[in-house]
Amino acid sequence: MISSKCTFRSWGCSFPRVLGVGLVLLALIVPPGCGAKDGDSPPAPGAMRITSVEKSEAPLPPSRLANGNFADWPEGEAAPKGFQAPAAEFSSLTREAVEGGGFIAVQKWTQNDVKAPSAQRFGVYVEVRPNTHYVFEVAASTPDGGRAEILAFEALKDGSLKRIGHVLQTKPSPETSVVKADFVSGEATRIFFESGQMNRGKVPCTIAWHSWALREIG
Repeated sequence: MISSKCTFRSWGCSFPRVLGVGLVLLALIVPPGCGAKDGDSPPAPGAMRITSVEKSEAPLPPSRLANGNFADWPEGEAAPKGFQAPAAEFSSLTREAVEGGGFIAVQKWTQNDVKAPSAQRFGVYVEVRPNTHYVFEVAASTPDGGRAEILAFEALKDGSLKRIGHVLQTKPSPETSVVKADFVSGEATRIFFESGQMNRGKVPCTIAWHSWALREIG
């Protein structure tokens, strides 16, 4: 959805400074269209006129992923509220305070977990609507040039997980970058999103997760 942003400009005239009767005479001889372009006329005093119309981006839909900025992370807990902690055999997860409040989730792999089951990975379950278009989004950075990926699994009624596929890969940059990927939920009503090492990814590898989000777009 595109909204319109309007820029306004008021109309006015500039006169030389004069005194007494001269000011009155000058006002009488100044054309009423002072400040207007040829063929144009100014609006009524105090009125505004649209001079340009620019496109502005519509606000993003809210994320369906609760606590995606990791702000709710009680002291002593292994993972942010609502998230599953990774198995220490493969990676550690620590929190770093953010100026102004909240936390960054710092995940450090000491062993490649590409073959590890979902139960041993950092992740979160999210309720979704079937056959709906979504965008998954992460903001992340890395101090050592490492890369990680996000995978998605449909949570079945019997408690098992059915792989949907790779969602996205992070960028190997120390600067915080946002990566997005869109997909259709299919028959799923609940999806497990998890982080993991790249196939043949090098360790140690550290990824600072600044936020995760899932947005419905159609």
